[in-house]
Order: sequence, then structure tokens, then C-alpha cells
Amino acid sequence: MNLENIDFVSWKDIPENIFPHNFLENDLSIKLSNCLMNFMNKKLLVSISAPMVGIRESVIVIRGTEHNYVMFNPRIVDVSEDVQVFEEANPCYPGIIFKISRHKSCRVRFQTPSGATDTKVFNGLSAKEIQHHLDILTSKEALLDRLNWFAKTKAKNILKKGKIK
Repeated sequence: MNLENIDFVSWKDIPENIFPHNFLENDLSIKLSNCLMNFMNKKLLVSISAPMVGIRESVIVIRGTEHNYVMFNPRIVDVSEDVQVFEEANPCYPGIIFKISRHKSCRVRFQTPSGATDTKVFNGLSAKEIQHHLDILTSKEALLDRLNWFAKTKAKNILKKGKIK
């Protein structure tokens, strides 16, 4: 896995098969965590997932109010009933705005860079970002699948015509 000079990949290059992170090489977990954290900070992002930079690992990094979270193999174990509609953008789909309903809070179980299992409740923007990135970890088409028919058709036409990378 090349962790040097990473950058966003286009939607076509988002890996299809995302693999659970294997903690056999703990040093690699730390390197991957640091690489994604540094990239997030350099690009002034709120969050990032490994597939957005072409890495086939199930990893999300979220900027928190108290501290940042690096989550390996995250999964949502509970959500609030309350939802909110957000307009979302994604650097891998430049020029497309996604209008998507997200739960206002979610409880996420994940592994830390050291391999320990943790569960945290995230609210507001952090909850939205986690749900957004779990869509990416699920499938590069998952964001498109959440759109209504008209928006999905428009987005697919933009992608087909090559108006974006």
C-alpha cells in the first residue's frame, strides 16, 4: 500500500471492494491513521475515508470537537429516529450536490488504530459525516442510490458525459 503523495481519486477510481482492515501489521495501522489524518488536515476537511484516496481499507477519520477519531472497520449499531436533510458534496464527485436525509445521531462501533474495540455516540455534523463515509465504504454508487430518481439521473448523466474527472 503506497501512502506517499495520496490525493483524491475520481469517482471512477474509488475501489469497489473495500476490505476490513487487518490488524496483523499494527505499524501499518498507525501509518495509515497518520497519513489520512495529515491529508484531512492539509485539505482542511471535516472527515475522510480511505477509498476517497484509492485505499481499499475500511477506515474513516472524523474531526471531532474535542479530538479527532480514526475508525477502522466502523459500523453503525444504532441511530436516532430524528432525521435531517443535508446538502452534501464529495470531492470524488465534483460538481454534484447530494440532498440526503441522515439520522441526527448514531452509535458507532469501531476499532482504534491499536486494534481495540470502541463504541461512541456521534451527533450533528459528526453523525452526518460518519453516515456519508459509510455509504462510500459500502459502495461508490451508494451516494447515488440515496438520490431521488431525477437527481440520480442528472448525476449519472454528468458522470457519463465526463463533465467531471
